Amino acid sequence: MDTLSKGTVIADGSTAKIIVDGNDSNYVYKIYKKPNYDEPNFHYEIYSHLDNKMSDLGVAVPSFYVNSGLYRMQRIDTSKPLYDEDVWASLTPNLQKEYLWRARIFLKSLAGYGLFLKNVEAYIQDDDTIMFIDFGDVYRAEPSTIFRIESSQVLPLSVTKDWTG
Repeated sequence: MDTLSKGTVIADGSTAKIIVDGNDSNYVYKIYKKPNYDEPNFHYEIYSHLDNKMSDLGVAVPSFYVNSGLYRMQRIDTSKPLYDEDVWASLTPNLQKEYLWRARIFLKSLAGYGLFLKNVEAYIQDDDTIMFIDFGDVYRAEPSTIFRIESSQVLPLSVTKDWTG
């Protein structure tokens, strides 16, 4: 077993583990046991596609670093899930339009690289960035100008149910 700081343990054979910050339960870290799985590879590829233009857009994926053979992602605020209907309803109409616009640009950009999201989650961060996490089910297909989301928790179902891309 590998022991991380603050006594966090990842069992042998584990691919990844979400760890809650002991000081604030709204914050989590994600640790990958081994770097040879699809999720960290997709994560790194998506991260590398986010150039300055995309960062200026206010869309992000967590950065991560390697420590003793483990991939550890940066701290993520999970207190405001963008996909939660109550969080969405609390936003002004202008903010809702802005978040929709940002998410669509991000998803279309990834589709252009042939990367499509499944079971991805999005959270509003303190700096108003949309943070996309969990790339374990991302899949590759032919590059396209049409994006797809499957079973993703990016925006509320009431918003995305009729999306065709």
